[in-house]
Amino acid sequence: MPALLSIMYASAQQSDSSQIRRKLDSLGSAMKSKGNSAISDAKKEVVSLSGIPGSTLKSGWNDIKYGVSAQLLPKTQLFQKGMSFKSQLPSLKTGYAYLKDASGSDTGVYAGLNHVFNYDVQAGVSFMQLPFNFAFSGYNDVYSFNNPSPEQLIKFNFDHKAYLEKIRKQVADKVNPDAVLAATTERIKAIRERYEQQLKQELQEMQQSYQKQYKLALEIPNGVTDLNTSDLQKLKSTMFAQADKTAYEQSVLRLQQHALKGEAGSDSSTIGDEAEVNKMETLKKMYEKVIQYKEKFTNNKIVKQLQSHLPFTPDKFKDYLKDPANLDKVVGEHAELSSLQRIFMSITKLDIGQNAVESGDFGMQQFVNSGINTEFKNKKASFGFIYGKNNTPNNFLQGGLMNGVSNEYSTVTGFKLGTGSGSPIDQSVSVNFYDYKNSYGQDLEDVAMRPAWNPSFARRDAVITLHTGLKTGSNQWNLDLSKSFGATGQGNGINESQKSDAYSKVFSNQGNSNYAGLISFDGEVLNSDLRVFVKKVGLGYNNPGNYLLRRGETQVGIGFGKKVLRNRINLKYATDFKQQVFDPAKRYVHQAFSNKLQVGYKIKGNNRVGLLYQRSDFNSKLFGDGSATGANSRWQADGAYTLRLGSRKLMNNLLVSRQHFDMPMLEDSSYKSNNTLVSYTATTLLKQSPLSLTLLLNKSDNKDYLFNTSMFSVESNYSYNVSSLVRLGSGIGYYSNTGWNRQLGCRQQISGTLMNRLDIDLELSYKKAVKVIREEMADQLFITAGMRMNF
Repeated sequence: MPALLSIMYASAQQSDSSQIRRKLDSLGSAMKSKGNSAISDAKKEVVSLSGIPGSTLKSGWNDIKYGVSAQLLPKTQLFQKGMSFKSQLPSLKTGYAYLKDASGSDTGVYAGLNHVFNYDVQAGVSFMQLPFNFAFSGYNDVYSFNNPSPEQLIKFNFDHKAYLEKIRKQVADKVNPDAVLAATTERIKAIRERYEQQLKQELQEMQQSYQKQYKLALEIPNGVTDLNTSDLQKLKSTMFAQADKTAYEQSVLRLQQHALKGEAGSDSSTIGDEAEVNKMETLKKMYEKVIQYKEKFTNNKIVKQLQSHLPFTPDKFKDYLKDPANLDKVVGEHAELSSLQRIFMSITKLDIGQNAVESGDFGMQQFVNSGINTEFKNKKASFGFIYGKNNTPNNFLQGGLMNGVSNEYSTVTGFKLGTGSGSPIDQSVSVNFYDYKNSYGQDLEDVAMRPAWNPSFARRDAVITLHTGLKTGSNQWNLDLSKSFGATGQGNGINESQKSDAYSKVFSNQGNSNYAGLISFDGEVLNSDLRVFVKKVGLGYNNPGNYLLRRGETQVGIGFGKKVLRNRINLKYATDFKQQVFDPAKRYVHQAFSNKLQVGYKIKGNNRVGLLYQRSDFNSKLFGDGSATGANSRWQADGAYTLRLGSRKLMNNLLVSRQHFDMPMLEDSSYKSNNTLVSYTATTLLKQSPLSLTLLLNKSDNKDYLFNTSMFSVESNYSYNVSSLVRLGSGIGYYSNTGWNRQLGCRQQISGTLMNRLDIDLELSYKKAVKVIREEMADQLFITAGMRMNF
């Protein structure tokens, strides 16, 4: 070992660098623990470097150092081995609200809405360093209308994000960045060598073409295919060293003279001039090809991403690990995990219990699945699976007004296959099956318990969706194609054979099916944000997992955004046209055309102004009564500005809005309203506590709808600390609502922490009518209480 180190030191002596010496010492220590085989290999490499210039030695030495260290360093054990189990003490949050109509008019359907409570228990467990979250929450079933009701939600979910963050921390603390740097350098080198090989091939084709035509030699200078070269002037000189500029210019002149005289120029001297000219032209093309490949290599997204983190400082190493693909590669090459821990790195989702599901525009949205929903994704492929019961209140609008079947399916089973994280294209195909045989927890044979809008026969729907996404730079392209299949039993009486018959027809020509599609672009064009989409949903298409995807709907939209004047002015515009057809004969059609324009101007600091214009035009043809038209429009101006009153800042927000409603309703009716709204809020700090004043004025021609009548209100609120553990909030106000009441109100809130574990929130709000116009909601009393216990 001393002999090897002395050889290394002698080789590095020409560039007397303490940095190199430290690297030599580090490598010597690593080699000492790994035996003589690696030492012998490194010794041969180092001896071959003796006597070369210091800069070249440094580069070569780095290659040896990184290469050898990558081979010598063992994989790091990130977590202790064993069946470790840890639990996090649960937190308990409860809330209670008391609502009382002090006028004594609390009758009818809302008579019982005066006591509302809720609770939420959350805890965390960790098994073999795999984090799971448990939650149990509920309320007293005030707003639930279906069975099983969602007032008791139980969830047990794998926390993939927390798990990756835990692994990142261990990698950053335990894995040697030099070993990762070696692998990173090799990745960059491999990409560069691939480009260099392609460049060399193209240059040789140009060389051979010239030599074949003129029977003259044309050399490819040494080193011109090295894409690491940064001295372009030297590269250009090397490339054109074999060309004589003066001879080239003379040859061009003689060829021009021949052309003017109309001479064919077939003698040897003319051919020589052509060869001289084409030599220069070929060298120019070669040089341009080299520059082109240098740009390709430099702009390669993988190379740019890798080089942006080099050299590895602690912060840059952590940023490098934020990319899941980089983390996965580092763990695979330099760290050691158990088989189970390695598998869970690729399990991006594991939700058990009652969880909301969101899976894209043509997938499942806006419903709670009481079952399991999981997804596995590695570098090569992805796989997803979902099974469970529907636990969402009915939304029959999925099928449109003319649909006789609701989306209250009983169970769902779905599969998804797709590309992995290593693919440049995000592509997947999903198949979901929906059953209607046991809706609302009751068999359909029990007619008395069946909801009126539910079918009286067994039913199954299937939906197949293909998604393709391509990201190029900041631009995202998406294509979604979907086909639905449906089948039903026959008649009012249901038996097992009819159920089986309905399910078997899902993919047969005896069922019904239809198509839907969406293509969209979201990105940047000419330094402007652009979004364009086209969506078409067939009249017979049915996707029970997404009631927002309406049958018979066609929609086209475009959005545009641009910042100008050094980003001080922000322009946004969006428009879309939507048409929904409810029957094959197109007797019932609804159309909507919307436009939205926003302009924002940043003056200085937090001072800004904005202007918005929005309009939607409607045209409906329903029930053979002709067309019903209408339009909603809104003008809005808003601004924020700060004033100084002595040493105190006064933050102001002002909004002025003019709205017009003309909504077509059924049976030739419409809802019309015009209103002008002015809102002003001023806020300042008193001893770091916010004091605010809000003025609200709404002038409207509507006197019936509580939230859109003419009204005036003034309200002041102040939030302040009375101790390090207790915070109070107080407010007073005056409220005048045309057609309803005039009221004085007050609000008092208290928030505190007891024993560093119990957080308590209590609020009392009371409005007393000083002039009663309508008894409903004349005097209002609200009491709410919330508690959170952290064990």
